[in-house]
Amino acid sequence: MGHSNCSLGISKKIKKSETISKILKTGRRKSSDPLRIHYLWESNDYHTVRSKFVVGFIVPKRVYRLAVRRNKIKRWLREAVRQQQHLISAKDNQHLQLLIVATRVEIKTYQEVEDAVIYLLSYLSSK
Repeated sequence: MGHSNCSLGISKKIKKSETISKILKTGRRKSSDPLRIHYLWESNDYHTVRSKFVVGFIVPKRVYRLAVRRNKIKRWLREAVRQQQHLISAKDNQHLQLLIVATRVEIKTYQEVEDAVIYLLSYLSSK
């Protein structure tokens, strides 16, 4: 498997705060403790899309006070999405905008994160 197929590169990351706001306001959501996803299917007509999805990660300061802990959770989230991105299936002429939010303090292991990501991405592929 090639490196470009496995990576979660810059073209797959949400970069604009307007995009994040739009997903939070108008997107749908689904929870699987300890995570929640906000997602929005967008038409490809308005802009060129290099991948079938873009993703952003939110680990709130009110949930994780220490930056070290927030960064660790974000690394775990990125790795879980990178490894399970094959579960995201593209819809006809649409791409997925996805935000993953950590919702509770008790995340202890990477396995908890990975299990929740697998469940949520599988849910999205059925939609």
